[in-house]
Parts: sequence; structure tokens; C-alpha cells
Amino acid sequence: SRSRSRSLAVYLTTTRRERPSPNPNPNLHRPNPDPNLKAKPKPPATGTMATEHPLQVYLKTLTPAPSAPERAEELGRLADYIAGKVAAGAPPKLNFICTHNSRRSHMGAIAAAGAGVAYSVPGLETFSGGTSATAFFPAAVAAVEKAGCGVSVVGYEDAEQTNPTYEVDFGGAAPMTCFSKVYDDFANPNADFAAILVCNSADAACPLVPGAEARFPIKYEDPKVSDDKGDEAQAAAYEGRFQQICEEMLWVMARVAEATAGAEA
Repeated sequence: SRSRSRSLAVYLTTTRRERPSPNPNPNLHRPNPDPNLKAKPKPPATGTMATEHPLQVYLKTLTPAPSAPERAEELGRLADYIAGKVAAGAPPKLNFICTHNSRRSHMGAIAAAGAGVAYSVPGLETFSGGTSATAFFPAAVAAVEKAGCGVSVVGYEDAEQTNPTYEVDFGGAAPMTCFSKVYDDFANPNADFAAILVCNSADAACPLVPGAEARFPIKYEDPKVSDDKGDEAQAAAYEGRFQQICEEMLWVMARVAEATAGAEA
């Protein structure tokens, strides 16, 4: 419910602000290193990031296309929105929203960011959130990592250490900070952004997203249905869902690039 979402946002904000921390970013809870939790190395930086970053290499193996013909209309509307922002010289901001901000919304934000790099969409910023906060689900983290993203745990959003904060290197100028949060968390934009609803529950729960100037219901099947089917089936489901999202975001960004060709000349 909306009141629950607001209450959780207030709780998270209050919790972070009250934490004493000597770190440059007081929003991160950094306990003593856990020997069982090792940060994973990031891919090395290169001089031609858009073609050589591992995620970009992966994206080049995919076919940019809607996964079904009926999805082209809504994806096309998203492309038109982004192209309009680029033509106006404004940064396109996309907030991917699902119920728990644990799977599809993170995948959407990362896929869109990577596709934006692939097609050199200027100023693109992507975010994610949920109607409630949980954690970035490990199988979803593994799927984006296997596709070529560098993933590192840099802290936690809660003292209980149930909601890790990740840095995700997708090939852009700076890594993306990913942790589970509500869609109107202060880490997300509060105006001049597009809301992309990636699940039925979020679409129904958020008929109006405050601050959003556009709303796009682009829904994906939840890979959670594979969580009790064994490691191999689970991995295949999450990797397949990330691939689907990447292929559709590549199609969107290709249309943006085509529509804005020469706009900055």
C-alpha cells in the first residue's frame, strides 16, 4: 500500500541519517570485513569501453528486438520519450519499478544503462525501486555478473546486513550503485523521470507515480518461479530473463540513436 511504502521510505531515510560513519558516504553501513564475503574483481578499464567491456561484448551477441510483436508499441513509446529528452538537451531518467526491487527492476536498470552505452545515448540515467524493499536477489546478481558486469559488495543498507549495497560496473563512466529500496527513495529522482513498471503488482499498485512525467507498463515474467527448481534451472531462468530485458532495451536504444542522429551536430 502507498502508506506502507511511505513509512518504509521514512524508516530507511531516518536509519541512514542516524548512523555515525567516518566513511565519505554516510549512507553505507560498513562493518568489519567478513572473511566469507569477498568482493568480486571488476573488469579492467579499457580505452574503448563501449566495444571492449565484457557486458558490451555480451550485448553484441544479442538480437535487439521485442520478445513479442505486441510489446513493440509500449517499447516504442519508451524510445520516443528518451529521444524527446535527448533532443531537448535534458538527461533521460528511467526508474524501473517492481514489487520488491529484488530482481526485474535491477535487471531493467542495468540492461538499459548498458544498452545506452552501446548506442551512446547521451545523459542517460537509470534507477530502480519497489513498492517495498528487500534485497537484490543473489540469482539476479549472478545473472548480471555472468553477462559481463563487474559486481562488488561495498556495504549494507541495514545494520542486520540483509540488504547489501553493490557497485555494478556496466561499462559506463562510473559504476551503478544497487541496493533494494522503495521507488520514491531519496536515491531516486523525484521529478522529470519516466517510470517503467516491470511487473503486474507494481503496475496495479502504482497507477500514479509521484514526480513521473511518463509511465510505461513493460512487464516481464518473474524468474522467481524457478527458485525451487534447482540451481541449474534457476540460473537458466534468471539468465534468460536478463537476456530478454537486454534485447528489448537494445531495441529501444537503437531507435533512440536513429531518431536523434545528428541532433547534437
